[in-house]
Amino acid sequence: MAKKAYEPKTLPKKSTGLISNLRTETLMSAEGTIQELQYLLDAVKQYKETIEDAINLNLEKADLVFKYSHKDPGGSYNLPGVMANTTASYDLEAIKKDNDRLKSIKEEAERSTDESDLYYRMIVQNSNDLLRRLKKISSTNAALKVYFQQLENYSEWKSK
Repeated sequence: MAKKAYEPKTLPKKSTGLISNLRTETLMSAEGTIQELQYLLDAVKQYKETIEDAINLNLEKADLVFKYSHKDPGGSYNLPGVMANTTASYDLEAIKKDNDRLKSIKEEAERSTDESDLYYRMIVQNSNDLLRRLKKISSTNAALKVYFQQLENYSEWKSK
């Protein structure tokens, strides 16, 4: 809920107009900063999910490769299609299924890499936008402080 803005009663119109503009600009920058933070948070969450996907896909791929590398008693051949010195028995249907899954993993891993690159770029862009918003808040807030200080100094001078 927005707070009701104080309306000065004795300040000159010129002063209240400037203060009103600086107030509006500062508050809009603050709202924009909140939005940029949300965008940044969303991008980091998406990036985290793509990293988790990539880890899971690589683990599954390693598991499938490991499955066949240890079935061969010689241990020097990683895939069942390679001719080995010893004969090992393989379930052809399982091999086809695993091979199809390896192809699928490769496609999914490429997609996951593309997505993680995209989300990383979004994180960088959102971080830059957030910094820009924070600088804007800082500058308008500093302008308000300077103007209030000038009004205070003017009031002290007038009262002397």
